[in-house]
Amino acid sequence: MPDPSCINMDALMDLTDKQTGQFPWETRLGHDHAAAEDDVRALYELLRLAPPRLAWANSPAAMWGAVQILKGYAHKHEFIDSLVPRNSGIEAEAKRSVLQAILDTDVLTSTGAALKGMITQRWGRYDSDAPYSRAIVDINRMIASQEESGYIRKAAAGNSFVSRNARFHENVISPALYPECPRRIARHTFSLLPYARACWLCMPPEYVRTDAEGYLHCSGAPAARWSDGFELWRNREEELRLEAEHNALPEGQKMLPEATDAAE
Repeated sequence: MPDPSCINMDALMDLTDKQTGQFPWETRLGHDHAAAEDDVRALYELLRLAPPRLAWANSPAAMWGAVQILKGYAHKHEFIDSLVPRNSGIEAEAKRSVLQAILDTDVLTSTGAALKGMITQRWGRYDSDAPYSRAIVDINRMIASQEESGYIRKAAAGNSFVSRNARFHENVISPALYPECPRRIARHTFSLLPYARACWLCMPPEYVRTDAEGYLHCSGAPAARWSDGFELWRNREEELRLEAEHNALPEGQKMLPEATDAAE
């Protein structure tokens, strides 16, 4: 019998309404980018802002990487050079010409102010009692953390992924946690990174696995996985066991976090 705490997004058609209700993302009819984008533009209009440039990412790691790339270049020609090398053939020069025509210099030089505070104030307090809230909060904490261990690991297509930009994570919103969030945004995105001129939308994961209490957990396999290969591994049982062992040690034998980091 399949474990109802393991929601495989490819198999949602075969699950009961009760099981699919554990997580809010809609996959029966595919991800409706247009519907989510329409509601994001309407949200910006309510905030008395011009419609933003919208960009989708397949995972939180891809979204973080895209922002880092964009912020690494102050001028359009530098950004184009990073994508298509100069003097590398007629096709390459044609691509460079297209990029020159379509890239928005304003967005490249500044995405504008972060809007998380304005948006969450409009949506109200997030619902900590939702059955999926613990897993989503766990996912966000893992992505923002710089720590990895035997029971917590992050991987992007086989490569280690460790985030180092705290401000980036402070500006990310998880729409599904907010009851007042427009339904089409909550059901078709895992997270938003909204700025005044640009807004990134992250696709939902392919699946999320939890323990009986709703915390992110899986033994021997990814606890959450996105379509581009980004994975989060978390064995909560092992985590709790090691924590209990640490708490049982005499005070003089407990290592402070700084000492643990130095030892590693």
